[in-house]
Amino acid sequence: MRAVPERMTAKTPAWGMPAAAAIFQNCFDGTELEGRSAVAGNSKQEQTVLWTVGLVLLVQGFGSVLTEALWRHSFGVSGVLIRYGAPLWTSWIIGAVGLGVCGWAVKAERANRP
Repeated sequence: MRAVPERMTAKTPAWGMPAAAAIFQNCFDGTELEGRSAVAGNSKQEQTVLWTVGLVLLVQGFGSVLTEALWRHSFGVSGVLIRYGAPLWTSWIIGAVGLGVCGWAVKAERANRP
C-alpha cells in the first residue's frame, strides 16, 4: 500500500490522481501556483466569468420572483426547482447568490486596477 503525502501538491499527486486535483486544492488554500495566485478574479477572463455567472443568477433568481408576482409563473432554474417541490423563496436565494457573485466581480475588478 502506498503512503499518502501529508499535503498534496502539483508535483506529488496521491493515489495516482492527476496534478489537477492538487491545483484544485491549492485554489482553496490561496497558495501561489506557477507564479500567480490561485484566487479567482486575477485575469480578465476570470473577471468575465464572474460577471457572466453573477448576472445570469441575478436574472434567473430575481426575474423569476418578478414573473411569479406578476403572472404567477416561474422561469429558468428557479422555475424548474419550484416545479419539483422547492419552496418559492428559492428564487430569492438564487438572485441573492447572483448579487453576491456580481459583488465579488466588482471587488476583483477594483483590486486589479493600477
